[in-house]
Amino acid sequence: MKADLDARGATALLGVRPQTLYAYVSRGLIRASRQPGQPSLYCREDVERLSKRKRRGRSAAAVAEQALDFGAPVLESGITRIQAGEILVRGRSLVDMAKTATLEEVAAHLWRADPSVAFAADNLPSSLPLRGEHPITRAMSILPQANERDRTALAVEPGERQRVAGRAYRQTLAAIAGADPAVLPAHRLFARSWGKRDRRAQDGIRLALVLSADHELNASTFTVRVVTSTGASLYMALCGGLAAMSGARHGGVSERASGMLEQFAAARDVEAAVIDWHASGTHFYGFGHPLYPEGDPRAAAIFDWIDAHLPGGADRRLLATVTATVEKLIGHRANVDFALVSLCRLLGLPRPAPMMLFAGGRVAGWIAHAMEQAESRALIRPRARYVGPSREEG
Repeated sequence: MKADLDARGATALLGVRPQTLYAYVSRGLIRASRQPGQPSLYCREDVERLSKRKRRGRSAAAVAEQALDFGAPVLESGITRIQAGEILVRGRSLVDMAKTATLEEVAAHLWRADPSVAFAADNLPSSLPLRGEHPITRAMSILPQANERDRTALAVEPGERQRVAGRAYRQTLAAIAGADPAVLPAHRLFARSWGKRDRRAQDGIRLALVLSADHELNASTFTVRVVTSTGASLYMALCGGLAAMSGARHGGVSERASGMLEQFAAARDVEAAVIDWHASGTHFYGFGHPLYPEGDPRAAAIFDWIDAHLPGGADRRLLATVTATVEKLIGHRANVDFALVSLCRLLGLPRPAPMMLFAGGRVAGWIAHAMEQAESRALIRPRARYVGPSREEG
């Protein structure tokens, strides 16, 4: 059996930079292993297979094979561009907007809507009975009811469509927060539901919501577009997005990261606990991102806010030790999932809060993508490349 490769050997065989190698690892294309105190090793079989694929070229079949896995673009969109570590939403930096903007301001920008129309005081949806303990379950139970009540759910006139968007937005966020719809900015709605009255906590919640507003064609957003392409209403498309968001590899990552962080917090020696976690072969939840080899800009913005607005203490030291140790072990920085978990822990928010903020913020982006998909009038219907058995005769 051939020995695995160190980073220098792997990058030489692939013809890529170390950052690209780390991105391949985080995408699951190359397996990596590491013993305590030793540099990471990369599975030679995986590296050689990927190198062969790269040499094979970008034939139509090869592009199609990888198109839905951080690969080739699958449709045109004018909403979000992710390039060189920067997130631009309709030409504006999302990180810059997050410094001061409310989620409603970002939503209006994403929807190209008039906020006085979409978020008018007389456009408040009616209260509906909440069912379920989990925030995603609550929202998914509300939306079909709201769809049945809204006779203009499939409106195509621009002004009325903006009003439908505003109602669906408020209905969904209120359900996620476990509250009745209200004429309040989203961050104040969530803060009120959690009993957080101080402006510092409300500002942290606002920041988290805005940074979660859109992220191009992630799994939940693509689901929203597929549902919309069938002619379904915005309410039902949002149901699809919430279902995808509930998955353990999407919105559920924050719940896993929360559990991981609690285990580290309970250890007498945090650094040793992190090293033991890695030695056991268990994945670090909330670290690394295929689109950001140099680090997730959303996470950086959250940690910058924490540094500027929150005092030091045991939890700050815990987070510093965990992030520094994980980066030293695997070469990956915290991504937005771990940053949201960190922020919520420091603000004293409940365990489901990171997912609630992530899903709540993403509602704004989902609606923008649903609107864009509806305008295109195109049905999303990709073809499968059949790899099953040949036709049986007889």
